[in-house]
Amino acid sequence: MRRGSTCTNKEIIAAIWEEDSHESYFRDLRQDLVATLEEKQCGDIVEISRGKMALVTENVECDYYQWLNGTADGINAYHGEFMNQYSWAEFVNASILEKL
Repeated sequence: MRRGSTCTNKEIIAAIWEEDSHESYFRDLRQDLVATLEEKQCGDIVEISRGKMALVTENVECDYYQWLNGTADGINAYHGEFMNQYSWAEFVNASILEKL
């Protein structure tokens, strides 16, 4: 996991849709995300620049990050699955299972 590292739009598209190109759809989703976050006063959780995005990790609460930090809440939140709708998450889940 990248833990807030900046990702290009192409990297994000590849992670979500794997082999399909959805650039215009992604741009629409990104605009909707930004608008929704601003509306909910949560705009500070993402940094967006031309063609790139990053999660501002210190502005979000994430059970995976809590798990990595060894907190009780993070450890108790894991029940054997991690984002299993994405093929790339299999590697993260395997890593978690190894450390249990």
